[in-house]
Amino acid sequence: MIGEPLTALRLSGYVPLKAEGFALPCYSSGPLSNRWYCAVCTIDGDHRACIAGFEPFDAEGVVLLPTSQEHPVAAGDPWHDVVLWNGQVYVGTPHDLAEQLNTQISELAISAPLTLLDLLMASGASDLRARQKAAFEHVEKNWGADAAARWQSDMFARHQLMIEIRRIVAAAGAAAAHAADIARLLEVDRTASGRLRVRLTGPLPDLLGQQGLADFVARATAFSDATGIELEPLSFIAGQPEPEWRTIGVGGEPQTVRDHERGHRVLVILSGVRARALGRHLKAPDWRAVWDEPDKGAAEGAVRLTVLQDPGKLPALEKFGAVIWVADDEVLGNRHAAEIRDQIRRDSAGREKPVLLLAPTLPTQRPSGLLAGVERTPLTPTFDAIIDTSAVRSPFWSGNSKRSIDRRVADLVAAAAAVCAGGSPLARVLTGERHLRQRLILSLDVGSRRRGRIGLASEVSAAGIDGRGGASGETRRFLWTMVSNARSAPGSDRGAAELGLQQTDFRLFADAAVRAMSLPYAVGEAFPVPETEVASALSTLQFPHLSAAFKAEPGGVPRHLLVTAEAPNLVAVREAAKEGWTMLRYTDVSTARDLPRRQQPVLPDDVAMPRPIRLARNRALAVRGVDPRDVVRISAKAFDGWRREAGPSELKEAYRWYRSSLDQPSRGFRETGTIALPLAALREAELNGDTAVSDLGAHVDLSRGRPDALPKRSSDLRASWSRPFAGSRRFVLEDGRLPVRLAPLHEDEVVAQKFFTIDGDGAVPALFLSRLFRVWAGATLTRSPSWTSRFSVTRTFETFPIPVQFTIVSDAGAGRASLTSGHAPRDLRQLIDDLQEDFRPSEGLSLDQDARTAADEPPGVRDGIDASLLRMIGLEQEADDLAILERLVEINRSGAS
Repeated sequence: MIGEPLTALRLSGYVPLKAEGFALPCYSSGPLSNRWYCAVCTIDGDHRACIAGFEPFDAEGVVLLPTSQEHPVAAGDPWHDVVLWNGQVYVGTPHDLAEQLNTQISELAISAPLTLLDLLMASGASDLRARQKAAFEHVEKNWGADAAARWQSDMFARHQLMIEIRRIVAAAGAAAAHAADIARLLEVDRTASGRLRVRLTGPLPDLLGQQGLADFVARATAFSDATGIELEPLSFIAGQPEPEWRTIGVGGEPQTVRDHERGHRVLVILSGVRARALGRHLKAPDWRAVWDEPDKGAAEGAVRLTVLQDPGKLPALEKFGAVIWVADDEVLGNRHAAEIRDQIRRDSAGREKPVLLLAPTLPTQRPSGLLAGVERTPLTPTFDAIIDTSAVRSPFWSGNSKRSIDRRVADLVAAAAAVCAGGSPLARVLTGERHLRQRLILSLDVGSRRRGRIGLASEVSAAGIDGRGGASGETRRFLWTMVSNARSAPGSDRGAAELGLQQTDFRLFADAAVRAMSLPYAVGEAFPVPETEVASALSTLQFPHLSAAFKAEPGGVPRHLLVTAEAPNLVAVREAAKEGWTMLRYTDVSTARDLPRRQQPVLPDDVAMPRPIRLARNRALAVRGVDPRDVVRISAKAFDGWRREAGPSELKEAYRWYRSSLDQPSRGFRETGTIALPLAALREAELNGDTAVSDLGAHVDLSRGRPDALPKRSSDLRASWSRPFAGSRRFVLEDGRLPVRLAPLHEDEVVAQKFFTIDGDGAVPALFLSRLFRVWAGATLTRSPSWTSRFSVTRTFETFPIPVQFTIVSDAGAGRASLTSGHAPRDLRQLIDDLQEDFRPSEGLSLDQDARTAADEPPGVRDGIDASLLRMIGLEQEADDLAILERLVEINRSGAS
């Protein structure tokens, strides 16, 4: 059908392969179909991949799934599995299955460790080392040591590494069958040391290419770290050339670097998920430093960065003037990190020793343990200094404040490369005092035009702040002017660096940070935290030493503030409140400024939540708007002209009005409106010889995308094109917007990707404009200092504990669900009915599309709805936001809503 993806079936049955464990999923076109199909995976054997299509399957013994467990699945959707356990059937993606079976993990670990390991590998779980070890011991106990060794090398490790090969080859555009054949050239055997040796035989190295080889080395290393299976160094694979390192110059362009430029070559090593993501933003600096105290030994020249991701082997360090290792806290203590450290230590022992710097990445809601001084690793003595990357989220950061945190850290790493290369004064001090083996922190302030050097300060260092303690001899300061590589004249931007012993002074930093907020009320000077008074709150923090106390008077009412470097957890906030304290993170400016209007006890906007559980009944309730890559947009005027001119075509009825603003409608406005058509429908019509497609090409560009390209977000596309249930309507709310604004949609409207749609009756505005959802959505927002905060289908909507008095009905064919007032109390249903009348979409061409917040509702209606909802979860109407969130977390963690 036009408007639907090319192939869509229902997961309706399965063939048991054994009494318990994975079963073969079977698909049909509907309840009356007498033909079965099997899904084809985009990457052979990869349960994290997607469904490419379906093949007919002549099977006997297909067991039908209950209607409630049937799943509509289309080409482009995630792979689905069926698992049999303890007489029950579990259906869904690997992640869904892992959550469904969460309460039975311990039993699976004992009785079916191989099945459990396969499931957790596919779902991306974190506790794989223990699971792999348990599976090995299970095979060893039942079939002997030789069988266990063969299972680990031949059946497990080789299979997982073959999947990685297929992923790499598939990403390069190879067909699935070709990728499967190529991967079989990978072999794994065991050496005398007990490690596994990976060999790429035949033409496999050439087929992968140097970039593919580098990618495989990183993936295999990550597999080894995750599972605890030791691999021989991958750079020693016979016949395999060393990977090509990515060397970039100004503007990020590839560069060829001559040997005599060694001093300006900087090696950047990226280890860990966050570090690899940050690496995408690395560019060589387009400036050089002109030092205030000239050093005749410093060489002129532009810096070149050579970037490696999780390398199996490092190039010769003698080729570089500096080495900067960007690493996540989590990887610094693993075996691979130790091997990198050992090579750095060996290669930097000669006379031509490079500057060695360690740059920790930044966890989102807490400081780096390495920078905070609570994580000691054997790595740090090898390095000359640790770069204070946490300065990038300080209010005094001199760089581009519109950049994301990762981009800021990338800028800081590039700046460190610029001032530590070429035999600079800073480089000479770092290498000259290496014998002291002290743990030094390097603070950088780059591009500043302000007076003073407060830009050096951070949550772990009071560098640059006047009044800090310590003898002047403990630190060294370096100053320079930044000169563009494109011109010789010095600019007005200045830079500073401070090198000193690692010692935190959060109280001094927090005092400056709070004053920088320009709060609309009086705040006294920071004073030491009275630990005995708030001991219970401090005991729940990861970094209690990074906290400071203030006396404030928001709204003229005296109050004690406990300001922290980490996002406080719910227990800490509650324990502090019991003693009359308000706890918030120093970056939580919105809470600090809004304190006079906040209800006591204060629930901060930035709060560390326990990981919420995704609730099965919420599945497909909230649907994100259509991906712009999946539709063709055309002006309503042009579309109207095409419909009149073109011949008969099903495409003429496949359209929807496209809404990109909550306040500016599109539907019905011929001059300014926009029409959307599914790109997949156009491609299908084109393949079927529909001449109307070429006629449409005269009005809009149809060249993007391959003719056989699958939709990027097929499930969202299908759900958006579906019609609401009888008696239900569709509502739209804006991503990340609090308070929530909600508006009704017409049946023939779809929305842009920045919106979510929810189907239902008046229960939708009643619930999603309520205090319950506002509190939950605020706590589960994905926050960023450089872009709009966002909701998430999986984190915000699928985890929201909707009271059981509401009914959620699933429409398997449409791929979405609908929310109704169901068994809500009579008084609440009456309020919902009253509210529903105010949410009917305009039928005329009015610009008023009824987008509303809770404040826009009739007097008394919102208070009555909130009071009823609070009673449903066991709270009184007077409950504060902190109590509401605590109760919602409790309900969510119980797995029942």
